[in-house]
Amino acid sequence: MLDQRKLFTENDNLIDSLISFENTIKQMDVEQTITVKFSNKGKVLSLIYKGMIFQGQVSRPLIHQLGGRAWRNADKFKEVSEIWQAKFKRNPVTLEQELAEVFNQFDLSKGLLIIYF
Repeated sequence: MLDQRKLFTENDNLIDSLISFENTIKQMDVEQTITVKFSNKGKVLSLIYKGMIFQGQVSRPLIHQLGGRAWRNADKFKEVSEIWQAKFKRNPVTLEQELAEVFNQFDLSKGLLIIYF
């Protein structure tokens, strides 16, 4: 039998989790170029804007969002991830520059930058 009270409680926790997550989102107007830097052997990515540094773990969503835009010919996450890893291994600075360019190419550096990583 379906325990509706348990289901409600679980959903309530999902709402609380969503609210907690949304409280971590930072929004700001971005009008200039963003610099991308890797640290911790490529496991941490920093977005630098006007002296402010936003850091996050290099994770599947981040790789998918930035890499998917950078290499539009890669259809699947596996392909994007392989390209990301190969480029990082070859020359991390070149990958940083390529990812920074994504913000200009897709007009992500104009308007609001939403950081959720």
